[in-house]
Amino acid sequence: MRSLYALFLVFAVANCGGGSPSDGLYGGGSGGRATCSAEVSCSHGYCDSASSICVDCLFSSQCGGAQICRDGSCIDQPSCSTSLDCAKNENGLGICDAIHQVCVECASAEDCGVAGECVNQRCVSHTACRDSRDCDGSAVCDPVKGWCVDCVSTADCPEENTCLNSECRATCSSDNQCTPQGQLCDKQLGVCADCITHDQCPVEFYCSLGKCEFDVCDAGVKSCEGGAIVTCNEVGDAFSAPTPCAAAQTCASSGGSASCIDWTCEAGATYCEPGTETAIACSPDGLSVLGRTDCAAFGQKCFAGECRDQLCTPGAQFCDGNALKMCDSTGQSASVVTQCASGQYCDPASNACVVQLCPPNTAVCDGSVATTCNAQGSGYSGGGTDCASLGQTCAGGACTSCPSPNTLRDSMRIVEVHYGDPDYAVVRNQHPTCPVNLNGLGVRLAYVARVCSIGCFDSVKNYNVVLTNQEVPPGGTVYITEKALSSADIAITSQLDWGGDESGGVRLCDGACDPQDGSNTYDVVLVANATTQVTAPAPVTFNNPISGINAQNQFYTSYVRAAFDGLYPAFQGGDWTTGPATRPSQ
Repeated sequence: MRSLYALFLVFAVANCGGGSPSDGLYGGGSGGRATCSAEVSCSHGYCDSASSICVDCLFSSQCGGAQICRDGSCIDQPSCSTSLDCAKNENGLGICDAIHQVCVECASAEDCGVAGECVNQRCVSHTACRDSRDCDGSAVCDPVKGWCVDCVSTADCPEENTCLNSECRATCSSDNQCTPQGQLCDKQLGVCADCITHDQCPVEFYCSLGKCEFDVCDAGVKSCEGGAIVTCNEVGDAFSAPTPCAAAQTCASSGGSASCIDWTCEAGATYCEPGTETAIACSPDGLSVLGRTDCAAFGQKCFAGECRDQLCTPGAQFCDGNALKMCDSTGQSASVVTQCASGQYCDPASNACVVQLCPPNTAVCDGSVATTCNAQGSGYSGGGTDCASLGQTCAGGACTSCPSPNTLRDSMRIVEVHYGDPDYAVVRNQHPTCPVNLNGLGVRLAYVARVCSIGCFDSVKNYNVVLTNQEVPPGGTVYITEKALSSADIAITSQLDWGGDESGGVRLCDGACDPQDGSNTYDVVLVANATTQVTAPAPVTFNNPISGINAQNQFYTSYVRAAFDGLYPAFQGGDWTTGPATRPSQ
């Protein structure tokens, strides 16, 4: 508080530059507002002692939340992230204070244009200059500031004056030199002054370098600055050091007091209430919930503060097209576990990649019914034609007069043997016009393995497979392989260990291949490269077992069928040669 003596200085303040909220707004009159004095208080608002006019506010702390005091009135102060949020402000608060994230008139001198100065977030205009010729009257150019001032040094002032804070001030050593002008001598500064102590200024002013300046803040009042509490000092010329609020707290001020209040929700966030399916929208200050939505009421789940349909079962694997995916813990996204290879489809029943039952979208036979394979290759499309009802058989997805494919198994022949990675044998339907069903055919694959127990020796090993329902068109081939690459391939579950210069053999039989009886043999091929030979059981013979593949060429060369002169029971090595592999090793 200043003493009532300060009221006698109102005239001096008004004429010597002391600013107040009403300066420039109401001019020399009340503008329709009530007048006030030390004896007459305001029925509403506060008394501006410098202008003796009642105003709505003197300081921002006297306004409501999200408001500041400008020219005696409380105006809204919007929050902001960038100055684009403030660009259309009707009160001239066109700049975003990035520290406090509120709109202000200025945050730096650059916001005030040429020769502008930002004082307490308000622009003060000056006359720009390059030198003193740009200045009016006795003013001179301050080359550092770039605008006109009363003086830069005492040499710019009249006699018996000194330059203080860019103003010419009368020098003195006694009050007698100053009282005729209604001033006192500030003997420390050596100039005539409007004030020497704060109590010589009006209530809302403080003394600075001999002049009464309007208070920076409401003396002794606490307010919020960003997320911290600040207290205006007793003089009103500065704030105390900020006292930050703790995490998850917001500074709130009211009635000249400020405090840190715990959040009721996560400030400015939209999120899911823990343990529920409720979406929460929180106010920017964290002190109130703007919206609460029960997602479960709409049959949805809460995700990142939004109600969304659940895309998958959390933590579960599922098929998506031809990929096996794993659902994340939220049920909102999934990652690929396995991309099914060519010739496979993702089976929803087992959640695994399995070999296609038939080539997708092609004409196929489902027993005697001519139909179409579905888009995944996992089964047959509905409908089709039952060829048996027409007295025909189904072949290649069409009704034909060919005998039943199950009766033509003896048309299958071995046409390629590959020692590589993977090892494989190829059988082909030699019938010129009719398909063959492999159901019931047996294949015996022989190889030589090195066995070491008490000493080491070579031993002939065999792998037997009985083929199941699979139709092969005329001239069509089927790979019996360590690694299936298409739905037509027949994968074996054991490594054959065929080596470039090792013995081996393939035998094709009507039913399972008997290791002691070769009477059900349709075809056979034997490779003789090492000391231990693979043989066929009687009555089958194979003259001149083939050779020619070694470790240097085995990955891109195969044994291939060149002729079909040998017939049961006497097969010939001369029917075979070496040639390019149809599936070279990768």
